Amino acid sequence: MRVLLSSIGRRGYLVKYFKEAVGSNGEVWGGDCSRHASAFCYCDQVVLLPPVTDESYVDEILALCRRFGIDMVVPLIDPELEILAQKRQRFFDEGIMCVVSPLRTIEVGFDKYLTYQFALAAGIPVPLTVLEVAQAEEHLASGRFQWPLVVKPRKGSASANITFCETMEELRTAYSTCPGPMVQEAVPGEEYGYDVFCDRDYRPISVFCKRKLAMRAGETDKAVSVDTPELIALGVKLARGLDIYGPLDADVKLGADGTPKLLEINPRFGDGYPCSHLCGADFPRKLVAMCRGERLAPELDKPRPVGVYMFKQDEIIRRSQDAMDAMRDGESFSRSRALRLLFTSVGRRVALLREFRRAANDLGVHMVLHAADCQPTAPALQMADERTLVPPIRTGQYVDSLLAYCRQHGIDAVVPLIDTELRPLSEAQARFAESGVRLVLSSPEVIDIGLDKVRTHDFLLAAGFRTPHILTPAEQATTSFPVFLKPRDGSGSKGACRIDSRQALEYFLSTTQGAIVQEFLEGHEHTVDVFCDFGGRPLCAVPRRRHEVRGGEVSKGQALHDDRIMRESLRLARALKGGVGMLTIQCFLTPGGEVVFTEINCRFGGGVPLSIRAGADSPRWLLELLVGREPSVSMNGWQHGLYMLRYDEAVFLLPAELGGGGAGAPTARPDATAGGDGAGNRCAV
Repeated sequence: MRVLLSSIGRRGYLVKYFKEAVGSNGEVWGGDCSRHASAFCYCDQVVLLPPVTDESYVDEILALCRRFGIDMVVPLIDPELEILAQKRQRFFDEGIMCVVSPLRTIEVGFDKYLTYQFALAAGIPVPLTVLEVAQAEEHLASGRFQWPLVVKPRKGSASANITFCETMEELRTAYSTCPGPMVQEAVPGEEYGYDVFCDRDYRPISVFCKRKLAMRAGETDKAVSVDTPELIALGVKLARGLDIYGPLDADVKLGADGTPKLLEINPRFGDGYPCSHLCGADFPRKLVAMCRGERLAPELDKPRPVGVYMFKQDEIIRRSQDAMDAMRDGESFSRSRALRLLFTSVGRRVALLREFRRAANDLGVHMVLHAADCQPTAPALQMADERTLVPPIRTGQYVDSLLAYCRQHGIDAVVPLIDTELRPLSEAQARFAESGVRLVLSSPEVIDIGLDKVRTHDFLLAAGFRTPHILTPAEQATTSFPVFLKPRDGSGSKGACRIDSRQALEYFLSTTQGAIVQEFLEGHEHTVDVFCDFGGRPLCAVPRRRHEVRGGEVSKGQALHDDRIMRESLRLARALKGGVGMLTIQCFLTPGGEVVFTEINCRFGGGVPLSIRAGADSPRWLLELLVGREPSVSMNGWQHGLYMLRYDEAVFLLPAELGGGGAGAPTARPDATAGGDGAGNRCAV
């Protein structure tokens, strides 16, 4: 027998339980949209699945089952239950047991207000719940509600966005920020969890209960088994009131009067199931028996062990590179659908998008290139297979808009291209990861170092690198000239100037917000493209000498193999300990041969096409990482001396072809630039 556990994530213990159930002649397969799912290490075979939001999700699982003879599919997370429940009959028609309850049961579990209505109809105690703040106010006035109250999403999961409120102000604030909110009375007392099992005819077979001792990240971390008759009776009533197919997880609170009140229903394996398994529940073995056509005998009247404690702990898994490579090369570990890559704030980055398309063709990777910008007239939008307009970053709606687009279109990875989006996207990494989307971003610490020029300066000094001295106000009053002035949080050379007089210094200090003044450097300015893997390991450094700069972006440059710059840039990238993808580093090579670093930009620079054409094929390397291959990097395998001489190209469009922009004038984009190389446009003042 072959069993596929989908969205397996960290559920290594379930793999072990199922392997015991299928025996030595069976196989347990693991599926997930992330190749780094830790539970893969325990599986007999593993397969990379599309994100649950992908419209092909069910079709790909069915195709996988047909190809490899999968007998049973066990989904493990809430988002896939509704999708699979809608198509469960397709699995049964092909002789595949899909362990998902009927759609109505899934809806009752996923929608907490439907849970509340079900409980009322079934005579199961449940906390009083309303959908509107006005209803909550009425219940407070009548005494039906007492503080505190709980605001939670109707369709939430893993305890996310749950807020306990003590005042009306807190209630209104929580309600306004909660997605799809409802208001519920808070039930004091201890929380208990159920593990319920029903057979293919929806007959209750087993009910186990445990008292939760500790929670961690929304999951039961410590628990102890109980066999209280009143609690077991409620579990049986719950099982008989719903059409449950296989396992169900439910939570109740035991109030001060001893009445258990139903909080949640999850028609799947719950995170606290190991406690019941230790008590002999063995739901995996029951599922295997069902799949073999056996009729299960109810165990509702059997005594259950009491006082069995479950304590979870983290387990460290070590995998060699060879083992990971072997897993990637396995026939069952494959990606059958297109890689969907979204570039954001694309602006004028036509050349970069062309290089990614060329790299995908070279690799034989089926890539769908998506592009986003807040301006319909952004030229690079026209280079994409799919394009979308998003709100400007400063509106506060930018991240939510991108995330919604990623979910709708099954985006695999997002590549941000301008500085101003790095921090808000970094803060939302977990939200994107929950939807199976990788943000090609450096760590938040590295991003902060790059965006704040004072932090850049302090980091470089602390790490032992030479960087221009920042003048204190006292030093500015007595300094000789020239000096260099730039905004502390500037980008694309905006506001960066050489200052040749005290009058000019006073003027620009008064007109440049957050200005810092540095010593002026003599020598040749270089940009260094440093490519890092997803573990922060720098793989290649290509210095580019900047011969001419226009609008903050290099227009004429030359790739130069300079050992001093390459060595120091790689050392800098290693010191950051969190660079991912491309780091665009600015430095000067002084007349004395000293490398002096000035800026760190955590994104693809505007001049990166030069290093790509020289042979440092960063688009190819990033695509290889995204599809699970070892990047084919050669540290010195690029052409020394290659020049890049830029010129303008034009894109011609009718108004209807602007993708939502209309025929009017384009809107301003004050918070975004085309993504220049850094502080290189040194105008004399």
